[in-house]
Amino acid sequence: LAKIVREKETKIDVQPPTVNVQAPEVNVQPQIAIAAPDTKAFGEALKEMKQVYDNILMPLVVASYRKMKMDHSIWEDMKRVNDILKKMDLLLAAESVRETVKKKGGNAGEKMKN
Repeated sequence: LAKIVREKETKIDVQPPTVNVQAPEVNVQPQIAIAAPDTKAFGEALKEMKQVYDNILMPLVVASYRKMKMDHSIWEDMKRVNDILKKMDLLLAAESVRETVKKKGGNAGEKMKN
């Protein structure tokens, strides 16, 4: 048993073998191949895009613009009519006050100032 313990205490100095491997010398040049674009297909795609723009998108934008312009015009007319109705309401109220003052025998101008 003592012998086994001594053997385990003994240090074994083992070094891995040295391997000297050199990579082969390779001269690799990058090769880039760029295919020329298909200008005919690209031109056709542009023509189709123009047709879609002219036939769909542009009329839609023009129609939207005209509708917004019309809506704004309607809004302006409604504001103008509202202003006229307010003035008429004020005139009618003033006329009603004058009629009431006349019936009571006073001066409408004096009552309106007070």
